[in-house]
Amino acid sequence: MHGGVLVDALTGRVQPMHREMLALQLQRLQLIDQQIAQLNGLIAQAMKPHQDTVIRLAEVPGLGVDSAQQIIAEVGAQASTFPSAAELTSWVGTCPGKEEVPSRITAVAPRKVTNICGGC
Repeated sequence: MHGGVLVDALTGRVQPMHREMLALQLQRLQLIDQQIAQLNGLIAQAMKPHQDTVIRLAEVPGLGVDSAQQIIAEVGAQASTFPSAAELTSWVGTCPGKEEVPSRITAVAPRKVTNICGGC
């Protein structure tokens, strides 16, 4: 996967020691690629019971399969923890709020969240 790019980069003054060091780094990248593939397989297996929900969530503009899986991992497939959609979007951090002062109402940006889903 990464070999072609490295071969192109190895023209010039690369010494044998550099090649050995680059080979070690390439092995490390290949291991990481294998581990990512294994993790993706585990995630796919865990999400199988929720496949319909993943597909529906992934159709929301701005979301994809990864975000849909992350949301399900955080709140569950039914989001039954939250009594309303407004409370769910507030927890996720995607709904803008408002600051109320007796004389005016000022819109504010969505809050910073500490849950993982806030980065969806």
